[in-house]
Amino acid sequence: MFFTAREYPVRGQMIRLLFSGVPKKLFPLTRKTEPPTKNKRLHLDEIAKFLFSRSEPLVISFINAGFGMNYDPATVSLRPTTTEYIRNFNTTRADIVLVATEKETQRDLFHIEVQTVNDREMSIRMLNYGYRIGSAHPEKSDANGRRVLKFPHQMVIFLDDDPRIPDTVEVRIIFPDGQEVIYQVPTLKIRNYSMTDLVNRELYLLLPFEIFKIRKMFDAANRAKTDQAEKKDLATDELLRTTEDLVQEVERLYNEGRLDPPGKDAIISSMGKIYYHMSTKYSLAREINTKVDTMVTSIMEKVRKEGKREGKLEGKLEAYKEMAIRLLKQGYDIAAISNITGLSRTEIESLRNGC
Repeated sequence: MFFTAREYPVRGQMIRLLFSGVPKKLFPLTRKTEPPTKNKRLHLDEIAKFLFSRSEPLVISFINAGFGMNYDPATVSLRPTTTEYIRNFNTTRADIVLVATEKETQRDLFHIEVQTVNDREMSIRMLNYGYRIGSAHPEKSDANGRRVLKFPHQMVIFLDDDPRIPDTVEVRIIFPDGQEVIYQVPTLKIRNYSMTDLVNRELYLLLPFEIFKIRKMFDAANRAKTDQAEKKDLATDELLRTTEDLVQEVERLYNEGRLDPPGKDAIISSMGKIYYHMSTKYSLAREINTKVDTMVTSIMEKVRKEGKREGKLEGKLEAYKEMAIRLLKQGYDIAAISNITGLSRTEIESLRNGC
């Protein structure tokens, strides 16, 4: 059963819970402020950068799933690095560049570009990005004294529902001596993944873009010569249903410990950003925005309160560990230290080995 934007009912209490905690200015249409222009572009690459900068465990899950890596979150350090590369007064800007360091010995580079539409020049662009990124992170010379240029692991994420997007973007490089290299970069096409697929493959970072898929329904409604209002109502219903399903799924993942507070915050905030853009572009009714705004606000407040509480607990744990190290150095036995600090014998043994 479908409902119009005017009569869409509150489904239990979920509408009030869906999107809690997005910043108050995220949905200005519900707060009597000046609405932004409908033609304002949604910078999906900026949303992707935000998602990839908020939660290290979330990014490690994506790298493992998307690139077939097997990083242990306990031993790998993953950090963003520069995305601007200047050469001969020309600046190349990549979307996302990450450095993974494991056990202080192995270092890998990862480069991800986010594309809305198919771009025939993408293979050349990725080749250029790879060269620039590799040059900015030089390797040691090899045994023969030759310079080593190591390209990063690369991927292009396509958000458009275009069946012509290839599985890899490729360029054929021909050298003067006749040598040839086929340079390939894999693509990840959002159109091929349902919400369930993203969860099962642990590609949690891509969940917010499920909302972006629905723009096709709105665009089709705007192009329709008949029944435009009905088709827009169907698209609105699908947008709200998807939003509700996504938030329920994110809440479940969080409760199961598969998302940390910063990760949940980033996903919900990004969902709200994309929803707001769709709401503005397709002129959704104010009451629909109010319902979604209420959902966002409540769930994010819950996340932030829990994050603060966990931060306090983590601070206490670190203090007890420091106390245990001091007691070990003073000659206390493990049983006594365990009674004093509440730490387990295994934890204290680990601290002693690290002293």
